[in-house]
Amino acid sequence: MRDHLLTYLKEQKQFLQDDIDASSQLTDDEKIDNGLLIVDATVLRHEDNEYLLGFKVNNTKVRPGDEVTLESSDGQKLIVSVIENELESMTIQYDGVLSLSLSYRISVNNIVMLDPLINLLEGIASGLPGAYFLKLLANIEEPDEEGFTTLDVPTSDSCYARLNHEQQEICKAVLQCPSVYCVQGPPGTGKTDVLGVLARTFAKRRKNVVVIAKTHHAVNNALNKIRKMCANAPISKIGSKLKSDNVDKSICIYEKYFKYQAAYKKRPAYRGRIADIVGMTLQSAIINLGLLHTSFRPSIIFVDEASQLTLAEASVLGVFGASSIVFFGDDKQMPPIFHEKQQSDELSVSIFSHIIHLYPSFEGKLRVTYRMNEDITQCVSSNFYEPFGEKIIASDFSKNRSLQIQGPNLDQRIKKLLSSDSSIETIDVSTTHTWEDSNPEEADFIANLVEHALSLGIDAKDIAVVTPFRRQVLAIRTSLRSKLNSDIPLVDTVERLQGQDVDLVILSFSVTDHEFYRQTMDFLLNRNRLNVMISRAKKKVVIVKSEIIQLGVTIP
Repeated sequence: MRDHLLTYLKEQKQFLQDDIDASSQLTDDEKIDNGLLIVDATVLRHEDNEYLLGFKVNNTKVRPGDEVTLESSDGQKLIVSVIENELESMTIQYDGVLSLSLSYRISVNNIVMLDPLINLLEGIASGLPGAYFLKLLANIEEPDEEGFTTLDVPTSDSCYARLNHEQQEICKAVLQCPSVYCVQGPPGTGKTDVLGVLARTFAKRRKNVVVIAKTHHAVNNALNKIRKMCANAPISKIGSKLKSDNVDKSICIYEKYFKYQAAYKKRPAYRGRIADIVGMTLQSAIINLGLLHTSFRPSIIFVDEASQLTLAEASVLGVFGASSIVFFGDDKQMPPIFHEKQQSDELSVSIFSHIIHLYPSFEGKLRVTYRMNEDITQCVSSNFYEPFGEKIIASDFSKNRSLQIQGPNLDQRIKKLLSSDSSIETIDVSTTHTWEDSNPEEADFIANLVEHALSLGIDAKDIAVVTPFRRQVLAIRTSLRSKLNSDIPLVDTVERLQGQDVDLVILSFSVTDHEFYRQTMDFLLNRNRLNVMISRAKKKVVIVKSEIIQLGVTIP
């Protein structure tokens, strides 16, 4: 198993390097279109070491905390950190001085980060940490249902008592400390609540907890949930402060792991009062818990959004020293991203799907959603879960949610959409024009729809606009800014939306060109992506699409 995984990862590394080499040969216009370059950026203002850069075109996907290369018009190159990335501006952090009179090129830094993973995997030998987990993944060894030490169910704990029966049963199984366990959590079913209760329980029993996820965003969300349930536990996040801006202020942020270790050894918790809860990305864990051979060892690892982790990258989790690894995810939502040349490889699966396939008895399923109303739940369940023998139902708490607002509007289409008692509405606003991944007609219509919804009392934070295409994100944001200036709701691709929920979700599919639709059909109609798009909504979904797009989704 290890050798197969190493071959897979080394091939992936070469494919990625080939892509980087190829991108370096692109023209500036091609780099701009592919989100690799911003040109003609100028300094609009600055305060201390923060600079606001302005420009006209931005197709990049860089996030806060990412590093980019800044090249001035006089040839100087600098590495700077991104604080905020907007449609027409980018806020960066730089300790030096940027000239107000120069223009700048902003280049996205594409680097291959697989060497630490490959090195760690190469070091796993028989009898060493990580070897048993690899045997589990190869189906050579069977996982244990109980560990050497099990924990009592916290029946008197108020947080545990608030869980439903399914959630409590999953907690009971995990408290037996099985070698591995998977928690299947469809949208809004409270898998993060379960994670929070379990982290609280293990920490109070003096068992160190590590929370790992693919992204900082997922780690931050999990730690925030744990903090709500465990006010006194020492919770720490390893990572850049720029990647931790939405973390609860009571959670300690350590940019360097050695600083966390020093604090860990000094805290009263180290003497046994309550154990530590530490969150970090998998990449950080590979370096800090794997390659550096640190003294800190978790009793249990919780892997959140595990369905987004590949089998190959998660194969080293056993090295980190935990006797139990619990995966939280949903294989019907966003899958991992695989290189196009490895799509058909048998190893191109998520760690979550792989373990469930091998050990179905080590899976707990959540079925009750506390997010979506009954109609949206029925749509999501019948289209994305019931074909696989699963079913989700709306809770009493959420099933009667609705969004019906009345108000004057010259566009009768918008008036009908917002006043309708239907929870899922579809509308085609295209004319004779043919659009591909950017559709100004849909963008303008959605801007009008959002403007009207806001005028009738819906808060911007309760609206999300989702589209498959980055260029359509920019088109919609541009239309919204021309009407609203501020108080603009979230507009983004589906990849940025998993784990979030709002009252009103507006979907823009953009494509009206038949040939482009044929070329992008598999991407547009991907069931996992459609599931995430629709299931972000609590009360209403408005689908804006051309009639040529056949979603294949049955709407109640």
